[in-house]
Amino acid sequence: MSIQLSIAQLFSDVHGVDAGFEFAPVADVFSRKQYGDYGSPYYKKDQFGRDYYLPATVTFAGGGIVLPDGAVTSGLNVIWDLPFAVVAIDNTKTIIKTGMTEREGAVNQVVNINSYNINIKGLLIGKGNEYPEDLEKMLRDVFVSGSAMALRNVKTDIYLNGMGYNVIVESINIPAHPGVQHVVGYDLRLTSNSIFDLEEIG
Repeated sequence: MSIQLSIAQLFSDVHGVDAGFEFAPVADVFSRKQYGDYGSPYYKKDQFGRDYYLPATVTFAGGGIVLPDGAVTSGLNVIWDLPFAVVAIDNTKTIIKTGMTEREGAVNQVVNINSYNINIKGLLIGKGNEYPEDLEKMLRDVFVSGSAMALRNVKTDIYLNGMGYNVIVESINIPAHPGVQHVVGYDLRLTSNSIFDLEEIG
């Protein structure tokens, strides 16, 4: 018995927003742009063998962990494409506002640009009709990693290329989704991580 899945519909059901997934027609495969300006691919294959748009890949220290399908190792690092990921970015500036004595308005001094906040929502889909336990274990390993990790994605590369693509996972949320036993939604919140030599800054 075959099971027909609409990934975009599942994403909308779990997270309450449209996924924005794009599946390219076969005729466009050889004419479309393959890589972003900083080297990340525009397309990869999902676990069902279909092209999906703007994959998000994390590389983190994970020697000795059990890898699910689709994850690979490079030395002591694990490289994993976050399943069916959709990425959003936001940021703010730190601005000191000084009021003018007996005048309207203020003098605004830009102190810095704060760390980038990155939100990644996606789906873990188990094989057959089984709970995706191996994928959720890998997601936990991403979260509990005690050091900065690399995040590569065409969208995030634009903002993180000057920081070595380093991020830290701040929080994880696995929302309830009753009635679908082989699909689990996830919501990761990450922040960019700048590494400086403090002597050089001083």
